[in-house]
Amino acid sequence: MKLTILIPVYNEEMTASKLSKPILEFLAKLNLINKQHIKEHKNYFSREELRMMLEEAGFKDIKITSFEFGMNNLTIARKL
Repeated sequence: MKLTILIPVYNEEMTASKLSKPILEFLAKLNLINKQHIKEHKNYFSREELRMMLEEAGFKDIKITSFEFGMNNLTIARKL
C-alpha cells in the first residue's frame, strides 16, 4: 500500500502599500532613505487590489495583513 502525503505550498510576499508612496518619496527627497530603492518600487497596492489579483490568478486561502502602520502588506496565499 502506497501512502501519499500532500503538503500545501504557500507563497509569501511583502509589498509597499499605497499609503506609503508619498511618505517614501518625501523621505527619499530628504535623503533619509535610499532614493534608488524607492525608484525600484514600481507598484503600490491596496489590500483589496492584492486580493483581487490573487483570486484572478487562482490563489486560495488568501491572508493579507498590513504592518508598519499600514505602510506594508504581508500576503500569504496558496495556489492549487
